[in-house]
Amino acid sequence: MNKNDIRQGIEIVRGVRSDPKFLGKGDCYEANLQLAIEMGDAGYFPYLCHGILTAAPFYKHMEPGTRFMHAWVEVKHEIHGWTVCDASLCAGTEIPFTMHSRKMFYEQMKPDAVVEMPWNYAMQLANRHGRAGHWDLHPEHNKEEVL
Repeated sequence: MNKNDIRQGIEIVRGVRSDPKFLGKGDCYEANLQLAIEMGDAGYFPYLCHGILTAAPFYKHMEPGTRFMHAWVEVKHEIHGWTVCDASLCAGTEIPFTMHSRKMFYEQMKPDAVVEMPWNYAMQLANRHGRAGHWDLHPEHNKEEVL
């Protein structure tokens, strides 16, 4: 895939939205897909991850221990090593995100059934499905208790 194909694909993906069955449950699929694309276009090679997290005790908006589907971005940083970026579209046009060490994120959130995708492959999946995510990538992702 050359740079022009990628740029054209970015414009297509920017218009897709998350699967309607997830509306009201957050914007992680859309926000993190867009963040991965922007990071990829900037010359990094991020991975978009979909998986099941377990709410940590410090979570204010959900009962600790609750399992839920989530999307996030992982990228290797020159100084800090593998880093998790977790984005939200709640603040307008710029994509705000938090950064965590991958080790800390995995210890606190206990990811399970994780599917890691190179950003350009995630972009192809978004184009194919016509939405930013949930793409039924793992059988555990469709269990009622995590949706």
